[in-house]
Amino acid sequence: MGMKPVWDENNKVTGVEPIPGKLLGRPRIDVHLQSSGLFRDNFPNLILLLDEAVRQAVQLKDVENFIAKHSRKIKGYLVEKGYSEEEAENLSKIRVFSARPGSYGPKIEELIPNSGLWESDEEIADAFIDFVSFAYGKGVWGKPLKSVYKKNLEDVKITMHTRSSNLFGVLDTDGTWGYLGGLSLAVKKVSGEYPDVLLSIQGNPDAAHIEDIERTIGEELRARYLNPKWIEGMKKENYAGAWQMNKFVEYMWGWQVTTPFAIDETYWEQTYEVYVQDKYDLDLKEFFDENNPWAYQS
Repeated sequence: MGMKPVWDENNKVTGVEPIPGKLLGRPRIDVHLQSSGLFRDNFPNLILLLDEAVRQAVQLKDVENFIAKHSRKIKGYLVEKGYSEEEAENLSKIRVFSARPGSYGPKIEELIPNSGLWESDEEIADAFIDFVSFAYGKGVWGKPLKSVYKKNLEDVKITMHTRSSNLFGVLDTDGTWGYLGGLSLAVKKVSGEYPDVLLSIQGNPDAAHIEDIERTIGEELRARYLNPKWIEGMKKENYAGAWQMNKFVEYMWGWQVTTPFAIDETYWEQTYEVYVQDKYDLDLKEFFDENNPWAYQS
């Protein structure tokens, strides 16, 4: 957006202000901000700060401004739908969305594993949109605005998730594919095309960088889940270790459904070879039979 925080003498953020167009040297890029329920509840002040950044940025004319361009399009759409000029003007600037107040997560992480409950990825995309299309900002807090949400997604070309820690990867938690994968699938449903799906890796501030999801999943799979040393370590944890082995397969399926281009078909073949055919002779069938037969079956 070409905005920056304003700090006071105590290093506290007190507001936002524009980066001048000449200094910015590029267009002002529009952003759709998908907040988790936890962030929404713990940092409502930052939600309002982000909303204020959009409302300031949309007024600027010093460089090409995609925020203003998209807001005009959304406003026109809302006026056609019967909204007043004033309400359409306000809602056209909404960019922060989350689940309904008191609700957490996009819920597709509960739906996708139950494949008997859905037949197509479009159903998953619709469910994601239903769960997280509640607007947050000036004069609007938790208002269901599915139509505005979908208009926000029409022009999205990139989706990105920030990782500030190495504690969790993309295959050992459902939060990443639930949000990033779900949002990417929703963009595809609305716009007709998948966006570029990226991760901002910031665990080490001195080596912060951007990766595409295909690379991240491939590296994590090879370094951890297909690595016999990791498997041997998990075997020492008995039931919990078997549970972890089961979970990565479930989460890989989550990525398969939401961003199928990120999961090479060889990943499933390699997983079968390592865990079912016991490629490394780790006595895995006996391990699962003794500690967690359900994990092996799944």
